[in-house]
Amino acid sequence: MQFDIAEILRRSLENMGYVGEKLNFDAHSTIEIALENTPSLFISVIDERYWLWSRLTWLSSDTLATWGGELWCELLDAMPHVVTGQPVLGLGEEGYELKALIDENCFQQEGGLEALLESFFLLCTRLQERFSRLG
Repeated sequence: MQFDIAEILRRSLENMGYVGEKLNFDAHSTIEIALENTPSLFISVIDERYWLWSRLTWLSSDTLATWGGELWCELLDAMPHVVTGQPVLGLGEEGYELKALIDENCFQQEGGLEALLESFFLLCTRLQERFSRLG
């Protein structure tokens, strides 16, 4: 099913209290949500599936080798509106990424995208605060 992700995201950010310049998005493939002091969040459409993801620019292979067990434990908590329940950690083109395959019901439920964005952002923030200085 196709959704107007740009419009849904616009409404979600407004509902979350984002006030600023007019929100204009180009939803052809990826939408970036730039954040202060935290890597950006992205929503991408890949093969008609919707992904929420972020680059973990602070994560190195040394950090992963040393703290992988603890990092894995942080990823076990269920996250709303994620197909598998949990996000996945993987190696992308520019380093490690945290990705969540979005359950499309998220776009049909009032507050669904807001809940997902908030929980994903909090997880990214928690991971960065806990592991970015440990290398």
